[in-house]
Amino acid sequence: MKRETKIQSDLLYEGLGFPIHLQNCPMVKIYGEWMPAIDLSKLQDVMAVEVTLNPGRLCGAEVRFLRIFFGMTLQALAEEFGVTRQAVAKWERKGNELTGMGLAAERDFRMFALIRLDIEPEQLVRARKLLGPALQRSRIRRHIVNPGMIRNRRRIVQRRLQALSA
Repeated sequence: MKRETKIQSDLLYEGLGFPIHLQNCPMVKIYGEWMPAIDLSKLQDVMAVEVTLNPGRLCGAEVRFLRIFFGMTLQALAEEFGVTRQAVAKWERKGNELTGMGLAAERDFRMFALIRLDIEPEQLVRARKLLGPALQRSRIRRHIVNPGMIRNRRRIVQRRLQALSA
């Protein structure tokens, strides 16, 4: 039996806990429902890098996504940053609003994420220099992902670092 497929030019996907605009997304019809025909584990990998390198401040859903992506409990993340479990829960409860965590804590959280994502050392040093001024911006930027981005995570990291330095 052949499945129906199509390309959707703009899809708002919220399966990771925060809105992601998928552009030119391949879709497949399963049991009468149109679903994205993408590798969701690769999408998670891409979004972990995107969220970490996004120049806008983190929202609660992004903090929760990264915590779960790294397989950490609220308590483990709290201990990593010397805060209480309740503080981490408070950040996450903000949902799609800014967490309210301090700039230093957010910078530390992002560097922790970059290290856990196994970013190459020279890219890590460059990111460390760039994240300071980038975090001064207070607006949230939407995540827009093209199918090609999901295929090559390393290229995405390089592109995001170049965008931050521009």
